[in-house]
Parts: sequence; C-alpha cells; structure tokens
Amino acid sequence: MKKRQEKIVRRVQAAMWVAVIVVQVCTVARIRVPAAGLEAEGAGEVLADFPESGQFPQEDGTLVVKSLPVLAEEELVRPQKHREGPGGRDFLLARWETVPVVFPGHREEISRTEEYEQVEDETGIPRTMEVLAEWEGQSVTVVCEKQDQKRTGEAWVDGFRLPVTFHGYRADYYELGDLKIPHDDTRPRLEGQEAVLLEMAGLSPVNRRIETIAWDGPAYTADDGEVRRDALAAGQSRIADYQVTYAGTAVFPERPGWQTVAVYEPVEAEVIVEESTAPTPPEAVIPDTPVPLWQKLTRTLLVSVGIGSILAVAGLVIFGILYLVKRRKI
Repeated sequence: MKKRQEKIVRRVQAAMWVAVIVVQVCTVARIRVPAAGLEAEGAGEVLADFPESGQFPQEDGTLVVKSLPVLAEEELVRPQKHREGPGGRDFLLARWETVPVVFPGHREEISRTEEYEQVEDETGIPRTMEVLAEWEGQSVTVVCEKQDQKRTGEAWVDGFRLPVTFHGYRADYYELGDLKIPHDDTRPRLEGQEAVLLEMAGLSPVNRRIETIAWDGPAYTADDGEVRRDALAAGQSRIADYQVTYAGTAVFPERPGWQTVAVYEPVEAEVIVEESTAPTPPEAVIPDTPVPLWQKLTRTLLVSVGIGSILAVAGLVIFGILYLVKRRKI
C-alpha cells in the first residue's frame, strides 16, 4: 500500500514539472525582442536588393519603416512620431535607429564622338581620348580608345611648300637623292618626278601635290666644298574633316550610406460609450394572482420529501464511515 502511494506521489510531481516547463516555454515564446527587425548587417546592404524606402507590416502587428538612404549620416531626418499604416490605421513610434547601407557600384559604357576639321594628315588624329563620366554625383575619368573613324569632307588648299637642295650644281647633272637632274640655270627640271620628291621628303603623294618648283637663291659652296643650290617646291595640300568615335567603360565604385529604420506599434482605438439621456421605461407591474390551495399543499409536500431524502443519504454516509473505522480498529 505504501509503495502504491509513493508511486502516485511521483506521478503527481512529474506532472507538475511538465506543467512548469510548458508554462516557461509559452512565456518565452511570447516575449518580444526589443530590436526585432533591426539587425545590423555588417557593412550594410546592397541597394540593388534593398528597397529605397517603404513600410513593411510585421507578423507581430508592428510596422517597420525604412527611410530613403543617404550618403551622409547628418542628412538623416528623425522619423515622425505618428504614421498612418495599411488600411488607414494609426501607428505610434516605438523605437528607431540608423543603420549603414551600401550604394552599389555601377558600370557604364561610354561613347564620345569628336569632330576634327582641316586635318592634313590623319595619322595625327589621337588614338585615345579622356572622357569625364558622371553618375549620381560621382565623376570618373575614362580613357576611351578610338573605335571608328570616317571622313566627312575634304578639299585641296594652297600653301604647301617644300624646300629642296641640289648637289653638284655646276656639273652637267646635279643630284637630288638618287635622281640625276640635267643642269638648267632657269629652273629645276623635275617634271614627272613630283611624287618621288614627296616620298624623299617622307610625305604621301595622296595628300600633297607639287605644282611648281623654282630656284630659291643662287648657287653656293657648302662647308665640304661642294657646290649646291636650293629650290622651293610649291603646291597644294589635301585637308579633310574627320568624325572619330571613342569608346570605353566607366566604373563607379561602391559608396557607404545611411538610412533610418523605425518600428511603429499600432494605437488601440478608444471606445467611448455615451450615456443615454432617454428616460428609463417604467418596470412592468405584474398583478398578484391568488394561488389555489391544492398547489400550496403540493409544493410543501415536495419540499419535505426532498429534505428527508438528503438527510437519509447523509445518515447512510456517516454510518458507513463509522462502520469502516470500527472494522479497521478490530
């Protein structure tokens, strides 16, 4: 008997411990974390995956509001105390903080077209060009390469001059490079040799043409004792207008920024019950109806029987208890 009672006591204790544990678990689950939804994320968030601003209802009924990110922390504005949430519901500011974010980098293809006018030699057109690119307040210098070039116009203009020196002037033939030119005091006899003369000077016959050539002063003796004479070739140069396209890639780096994150709690609406000023209607008056004699006798008999039954049952219970006590003593 004693072992059975101990077993029952142990079961009751175990049940009580289970109940205590269940209550603790439920209590912890209902505790609100003060910084819920405001976890810092290290160096910040990438704006490509982060909303610029907005309000976001939470499962616990609160409202998280994130401001528009800014580059300088001092540009942030304190969140307003009251805010209207979804469905026009009123929310009250509970807490807020500033958090770091990251404005992402940006890559952009840059293309610039430059006009070059009256160019005598297209080899003088630059192969690269520095372009200043701007994006959302940032500026970077991009070195763009020449991608396309086309001629938009051309013309032949006077003014081309080319000095020429003849060697061995007093001989029957005087020399101009590998050429042997017949002696002529009136003019240099270079008909048909204009292109060769240009190539000897390192010029392209495509862009230059010699129209006349004349002596430029009398013959003279050089330091080495050779007799020479200078001439001057004149003609035209071809100038052209060019349209050149440069292209490159501008890379804008990431930038740190800030924004506010505020938590709002809903404001419970007050229910105001106005007291009615209408007069209270009078209570209905139920007239007394005489009870017949046979009903009075019936009620009295039922009450007496009920009381007797209760006393009888109580007596039986007491008798049974006394009997059990007396038998245990024996």
